[in-house]
Amino acid sequence: MLARHDRSGRFLEDPALDAEARALARDLASHGTGAVAAAGRAAARDTTTAATLESRAPWWMWLLAGVFLADCLLRIVCHLWGPESFGFELRRDPQAQVVAAVRPGSPAALAGIEPGDVLLSFDGQPFQERSDWSAVSPNLQVGGTYRFEVLRGDHPLSVPVTVGRVGLMDNPVQRQHALWQFNSLLLLVTAMFIAFRRPHDPGARLGALALATLSVGLYFTLLPRGYAAQWRALPTAVGLLLWVPNLCVYLVGPIVFSFFATFPRPVFRRRWVLPLTWLPALALAPIFARSYYLTVYEPHQAFGHVVSGQVLAAGVALFGLYGMASVTALAVNYLRLPSLTERRRLRVLLLGGALATLPSLVRFLLWPMPESSLTRMLSTPAADYALALLFALFPLSVAYSILRHRLFDIRVMLRQGLQYALARGVLLSLVP
Repeated sequence: MLARHDRSGRFLEDPALDAEARALARDLASHGTGAVAAAGRAAARDTTTAATLESRAPWWMWLLAGVFLADCLLRIVCHLWGPESFGFELRRDPQAQVVAAVRPGSPAALAGIEPGDVLLSFDGQPFQERSDWSAVSPNLQVGGTYRFEVLRGDHPLSVPVTVGRVGLMDNPVQRQHALWQFNSLLLLVTAMFIAFRRPHDPGARLGALALATLSVGLYFTLLPRGYAAQWRALPTAVGLLLWVPNLCVYLVGPIVFSFFATFPRPVFRRRWVLPLTWLPALALAPIFARSYYLTVYEPHQAFGHVVSGQVLAAGVALFGLYGMASVTALAVNYLRLPSLTERRRLRVLLLGGALATLPSLVRFLLWPMPESSLTRMLSTPAADYALALLFALFPLSVAYSILRHRLFDIRVMLRQGLQYALARGVLLSLVP
């Protein structure tokens, strides 16, 4: 069977009976005569057609892949070649927007903004909360001039600031963004590869959706600078499609958890338990969706109505909890599996996933505590580089576990191969 089948290299990924049926049909077509040969050719043609149809992905998967790819590329362009930041840092003062430091050579420094200045408004919109900045950055445009009303001592000033284009490798923060954007693209490419290799496998589809959503959600807390302005300028139909990945971002935690809680077997014996785990994320999703809508389509009304700092911190911490729960579900599933083959495919995912994600998840959980020593240590450039490099292991381990899960280890493969070869030789030797 293995010797005469031209796809024998993938015999553990194809149904054995289908493979033998195709091989038998070809033998009949080659050596049979009359009706037998015609039947063999028809059987071969039917099995080939069925296999081709089975391997084709439905049209909506191609549409989703295109939408996620467009969103990913738009975010990469905004992060790496979009508008630069103003170049100042603010004090941790919830009552006022006080400039703590100004980077030399930045747009703010060139415009004359100094440390100690109190920012009162932006383009005529008074600042109400610190979170109002989440509506400012996504609407910046390269070459745009924006006016700040500033209080310097007792003297009010009007300061115009012109924003240029960010350099690809201008500073350590920009280099960190570049590394994380590479991870985003790697996640999406891996998700598309999984989805189109197993287009009719529900587990593969869910795993691909989890990776694709993570490719968008690596920076889900804030939209990139200039992203809302670019989104708003797109044709209406394309702009509506971009809501698909952005809505998935609000549910990235339960999507990832659902994959780990059902792969390769369900962790929960009762089906109603898994939908309950979505409730915390579903409760916060409308708040984030409204904030995104105002930021993109009504930026001048977004001040005072965007997601507050407390809700944002809760969302980040909730994402970290979902991540921890995902790793826990994977570990529980691994311990419960009786089959050595299934354990083998989860071992790579468990070790690779834990090594890649646990340090980043700890940083997410510590987000509401910015003054802690551990948070400051994990927020340094060196730590961010290390976390980004480790995270690249995650999509690779997921892809290997989903796509290669039917493979045994090398010792089993050699033993089975020798057994097949010996059995075939014995049978052939009996024919004379």
